[in-house]
Amino acid sequence: MLFDGTHTIGTRAGAIAVARDIRTSGGKRLSRADAVPKPLRTGLLAKRWIRLERRLIELYADDYLRIWYAIERARTREQRAQLPAALRALIDQPHRFERQAAALEAALNVPDCTGGSGPRTAGGPPSSTRPPPA
Repeated sequence: MLFDGTHTIGTRAGAIAVARDIRTSGGKRLSRADAVPKPLRTGLLAKRWIRLERRLIELYADDYLRIWYAIERARTREQRAQLPAALRALIDQPHRFERQAAALEAALNVPDCTGGSGPRTAGGPPSSTRPPPA
């Protein structure tokens, strides 16, 4: 789950509100996770994981807006034809960081608390958020 609450979608104001809520909700969740005492032997890994997760939150929020703008600006046939590739690039952008986070989560034994169907693997995002095979 990227954010709490509901939003009106389809408008610029709605997209901005969703991005803001992704940042707010994600920040609150990470603050709670960061407040959990960490064993000395995993403290540095935990700090790296928190930093990486914060970066992912920012990326998810920014990409939500970029996706909205890309769809909104696709007016011509040519622009609409280029839209799937542009959207795929935006959707795939966080995967490198998600793989890094998954590796840290495995090392730290972080449980899935996102409501996904299972833990992230080093190959990508939680299985419930992976796009279907092409």
